[in-house]
Amino acid sequence: MAEQFQSPIIDVARHGGRNAQDEREGFRLLFAGAMAGLRNPRAHGADLPDSEVEAIEYLALASALLRRI
Repeated sequence: MAEQFQSPIIDVARHGGRNAQDEREGFRLLFAGAMAGLRNPRAHGADLPDSEVEAIEYLALASALLRRI
């Protein structure tokens, strides 16, 4: 699996070596989790109303993830 991270098109890692591989994998999982846990249920399921506070927290998460790319 580490081979796919040798030449990433967009590199979120701020470190080198093994730390960079771990960081890339962690961000890959964070992005996948955000899609699976936040976006997909709302796009493909029942209406899931969020409170204003939840919406702000989701926007903060999206901002933090997108800042790395």
